[in-house]
Amino acid sequence: MKYIKTFENSTNLPKIGDYVIVNPIYFGMWAINIVRSSIGQIVNIEFVNEYSKELKYTVAYGLEYKGILVYQQEIIAFSKNKEELEPYIIANKYNL
Repeated sequence: MKYIKTFENSTNLPKIGDYVIVNPIYFGMWAINIVRSSIGQIVNIEFVNEYSKELKYTVAYGLEYKGILVYQQEIIAFSKNKEELEPYIIANKYNL
């Protein structure tokens, strides 16, 4: 299994175009199940407010979900290659 960069242990941050796996906190149950079982792509990055260093990301999940806002602490893993995140999704799908 390839090494997946976890968000907490990484010094660099996700950039626009990176693929992410998100564990949403502020969503309803229907959205949580969909978002946890798929890989999204970052399409926009902005600050939460002008006084904070905290970032929020706009993540696209195909054509159905074009712009879901997630916060920095909700990102589990990120990578430039989608293939590096697929083993994580498969492992969670089968509870490995």
